[in-house]
Amino acid sequence: MRKLPVFRSVGEVFSGVTRHFFELVRAAALPLLLMVALAAAGIFILMQSALGEWYMQMLGGMADPQSVPTPPPFTFVTLVGILVFFLLYLGLFAAAAVRWHRFVLFGEKPGAGTPSLGGGLDLGYFMVILKLSFAMFFAAIPVWGAMAVVAGFGMLAPGALTLVGGIAIFVLFFLLLMLIARISLALPDSAVGGEGSLGTMFDRSKGNSWRLIGYHVLITLGLFLISLIYGLVLGLLPIERTLDDIQMLLGISVLLNIPLQLFTSMIGVTSLSVAYREIVGLPGTPEAEPAAV
Repeated sequence: MRKLPVFRSVGEVFSGVTRHFFELVRAAALPLLLMVALAAAGIFILMQSALGEWYMQMLGGMADPQSVPTPPPFTFVTLVGILVFFLLYLGLFAAAAVRWHRFVLFGEKPGAGTPSLGGGLDLGYFMVILKLSFAMFFAAIPVWGAMAVVAGFGMLAPGALTLVGGIAIFVLFFLLLMLIARISLALPDSAVGGEGSLGTMFDRSKGNSWRLIGYHVLITLGLFLISLIYGLVLGLLPIERTLDDIQMLLGISVLLNIPLQLFTSMIGVTSLSVAYREIVGLPGTPEAEPAAV
């Protein structure tokens, strides 16, 4: 049984993404450029709509809370537009993630061997994302149900029963996290040409639940510290509560968010790649072979 070396793997993820940041950008340059173009088009369309006009009026009203306007109605056309935009953006992210997984696991760079955009690997990865989303939704139903029951009992008879219910919710939530951590290995499996089976990855990650939880907690803490520093830097900017300064802050935030979001996304994909390599192994690697320590 292969075991995930937690601390070494966390260090590898952060150091690897930091050292190879620009190589990772080049590896997924085309889908990333299309994501930026799609986001820019979405922002342009939004700002020309009634919702965009309301948003700008709301920003202007931040200096005077009494003048904040009422938001426009949310229509079916708006819902469909948001859904289409989201699916297109998710598809492009899937394409970028496939190239990042293959760069991390195979050292595959742009050129020979790079999968065609929108090909089988990209589509397969996109489908695995959808499968994971549905699996997480249905797996979370017991947690939501327990929360509703505990909330009901808390109003009727607060006390020890509510405490027991709270503990039960915590246990169910923790089991949900373990499940997600294990089945998410289907993503890198799909990127390297595997089936991307959630059940198979759940079986092959047996014995690593606690390690995966600790691994992802440490990575999340690292990203939280980076985001905290980013927020502190923005907080040092001399911004007044005027519309022009607020717009300037938004523009600066968008520019600074591009490399930050890229780094965060690369960390997420790389963390799955490293966990997959250590626990499952690359194609052609004997399953029983232990990971290097």
